[in-house]
Amino acid sequence: MEVRCIVIELKPDSRDKVDQWASFIKENKDKALDTLKNEGVVMESFFFVEIESKDYLVAYMQAESMQKAHQVVQDSLSEIDVYHKQFQQDNWVKGIEAEPVLILDRLSAIAKNNTE
Repeated sequence: MEVRCIVIELKPDSRDKVDQWASFIKENKDKALDTLKNEGVVMESFFFVEIESKDYLVAYMQAESMQKAHQVVQDSLSEIDVYHKQFQQDNWVKGIEAEPVLILDRLSAIAKNNTE
């Protein structure tokens, strides 16, 4: 399993757009989960933070393959992916890849126990 965390600088006054985007994804949760399944993503989380009057999203993702996930999104015409890509284009300034220094994971052990 691969992990990725990105700190995304947002354009000024993006909070309302972030909330609208998050609401859209929540309202279409089943479709969003289907897109994650197609991408091989097992977890995707976003956190909003304001630092020194700048808005950021912190994105965390676990996937079978980040390369596969990225390619599937690029080629996708699903309503969720189209909406997300437009949100990205309209509101993101830049993303900075965070370097993992410690990852503790019990998910595979829990999944294994749940199937026995």
